[in-house]
Amino acid sequence: MREIQEVGETTRPGRAASLKAFESTYLDPLEKTIKAKNSKEFDTAFNSALKGCNSCHVSHEPRHQSSLSGLFTVSFFDTVLGKLGGVKSG
Repeated sequence: MREIQEVGETTRPGRAASLKAFESTYLDPLEKTIKAKNSKEFDTAFNSALKGCNSCHVSHEPRHQSSLSGLFTVSFFDTVLGKLGGVKSG
């Protein structure tokens, strides 16, 4: 996820500050819970990051508000996290 954030910082420099803030606000805590294998704290951090993802996407792409509001779902991240080592949300 960080790699795509970095690509976004390069290709959309006007959003670089927002992307960096997202990393420190959401990704750092999420990464910490994954490393600690703390599922309860992971759920909290995951849900917070999920809201952050959808909030940002909707605010930057208001014309897609109805379709983007459900873009990042728990099942999407379960798939991604499963590939990263078996951590599962919820």
